Amino acid sequence: MSGVVITGAQLREALEFIAPDNTEEQMAQEALIELGDASYHSGPGLYVCDAEYPEEGSILLTGEGYETHKRPAVALPAFTGYQDHVVRELQAAFRQAVEQAGMTIADDLPDI
Repeated sequence: MSGVVITGAQLREALEFIAPDNTEEQMAQEALIELGDASYHSGPGLYVCDAEYPEEGSILLTGEGYETHKRPAVALPAFTGYQDHVVRELQAAFRQAVEQAGMTIADDLPDI
């Protein structure tokens, strides 16, 4: 089997390069990952660029700083005083909003 082995951190770095805002248009973009040699701007290694416009530039996929990258966290509200089915719907909507904002829930309470 042939292919390119990359870390999750390098994969995240490539995604952030090609789709920094995670818009639908950006997510439809194709990325080109190639192995660069010593003649590349940052030396040998894996590089990513926009497959349609490689002349716009590329970055070296180092993966540095991403292994311990943590998203901002917020607490899940208690949603007390509501019926169980309403609490589940509110929790689901809150989780979706937190995920879309690029955050995570710190005090993850069990679903009802």
